[in-house]
Amino acid sequence: MRFFYVKEDFDLAFTRGPETSDYLVETKNFLYGMQLGWILEVNPSCRWTWSIALKGAGFLNDARQKTFVGDEGNEITLADYTKEQWQGSWLIEGIGKITYRWATYFHVFAGYQAFLLSGLALAPHQRDINLTDERRIDNSGQIVLDGLFAGVNFSF
Repeated sequence: MRFFYVKEDFDLAFTRGPETSDYLVETKNFLYGMQLGWILEVNPSCRWTWSIALKGAGFLNDARQKTFVGDEGNEITLADYTKEQWQGSWLIEGIGKITYRWATYFHVFAGYQAFLLSGLALAPHQRDINLTDERRIDNSGQIVLDGLFAGVNFSF
């Protein structure tokens, strides 16, 4: 079982003279899902270990959006609405790691991890450029996180 909460704001302010008008978009994604994974670990010697892990998950995403567009110092409301929609999302995650056992209680490790979460309602995608009456949630957003990691492990 896995749960994610992803919140994002997209705020624009237009200033003309002493007045500032706002274009505000807030999105919230509540993702509920199940994850499956696979791990392969190989110990070619008593000191070296390398491992690969792959994970995948499917989610139901309770996506929510709130939009406000004001004019004339926010005295005139051009748009002010909320929208909620259930939709599907998915996750893929991969990890590769190598470990050296210096001693029974001391390990050094390094690796790479990548994470892709797709099917999100992100705030910049929710802009209503034409200010139409169509109230939609665009769920084509993605989050990609990746990078190297390293560390030491002291065991007792």
